[in-house]
Amino acid sequence: MTIAVVVGVFAVVGLVQASTTISTSITTGGTLAVTGQSTLATASSTGLTTTGGFWVNGTATTTASTGTFTTAGNVVAVGTASSTNLIVGNGGSTMTHIAVGTCTTNSVSVTASSSNMVTCSSATGVLTSDNVFVQSINTLPDNFVIQAASSSAADTIQIRVYNMPTTTSDSGADVTGARVLHFWAAY
Repeated sequence: MTIAVVVGVFAVVGLVQASTTISTSITTGGTLAVTGQSTLATASSTGLTTTGGFWVNGTATTTASTGTFTTAGNVVAVGTASSTNLIVGNGGSTMTHIAVGTCTTNSVSVTASSSNMVTCSSATGVLTSDNVFVQSINTLPDNFVIQAASSSAADTIQIRVYNMPTTTSDSGADVTGARVLHFWAAY
């Protein structure tokens, strides 16, 4: 009987030290601590906090010291993505605002060999601090050239157009007509 007790104690101690697989949920009211590497088939969380770097499937990482996020693949945001310091690529200036769209100009008369201002007042999202780029895709008559663009008020772009004479005797005024222009604004 003594031998049976000794063998039983060793068997229990051996089983306690062995690796355990749990096939049901684990619920804890405190912290779950794991020493060594842990492998999870599926992990889900409504929030994740780490004081060290965070590694995701070998293609996305963060660093604890700077919070920099690096990925070898695409970053896809479902819903609204927000940043106050966006840098695209490996350098350049940060962008805090980007607006893209179309706007409609008013119609102005411009004398040949001179320029005049038109206003795009439907440029939704454009701010007065933005750098503005506009493009006309087959909407302006051939003799008009866009010379400059800037934002003079919220949702408004001022555009200087030049009337290039089409013949040496062309010195009259031409009308731009109300036109749809494409814009890209960033700051």
